[in-house]
Amino acid sequence: MDKIRLTTTQRAIKAASPCASGWAMLLKSLPSDYPQDKPINLLHILKSNSVQDMMWALRAATPCTPKLRVAMCADMAERVLKIYEAKCPRDKRPRDCIKACRQFVRGKITFKQLKAAAAAAERKAQARIIRQYLK
Repeated sequence: MDKIRLTTTQRAIKAASPCASGWAMLLKSLPSDYPQDKPINLLHILKSNSVQDMMWALRAATPCTPKLRVAMCADMAERVLKIYEAKCPRDKRPRDCIKACRQFVRGKITFKQLKAAAAAAERKAQARIIRQYLK
C-alpha cells in the first residue's frame, strides 16, 4: 500500500468537539491566519500536540477508511516491533498480527481472521504485564 498523507482541517476538528486544551495547543502551533479549511497533516498534530491528540484527530481525518486505519496501526506497530522482539525473541504473535493487518488491507483475510490475530497478540501482552505487576 502506498503511503497516504492523512489530513484534517480546523473546521473538521471543531465539528468533532475537541478537548479545550488540545484545541488550544493546536491553534497555538498554526499561524493565526491559517484558513479553517486548509488541510493540516496529522503529523503536524503529532508534533504540536501528542500521540493521543493525533490519534483522536483521526476521526476528523480524510481519507480515513477502516482499512486505512488498520494499515496505519500496522505501520506504527512495525516501527516498535524490534523493541518487543529484543525482549521476547521467540514470540511471533505481534509480527503475525502485523502480517494479518497487511493481509486484511489487501483483501486476503477477513475481519474475523484479523481480530483473531490481534486477540492472540493482545493476550500475550496482557499476560506479560500481569506477570511484571505480580513480581
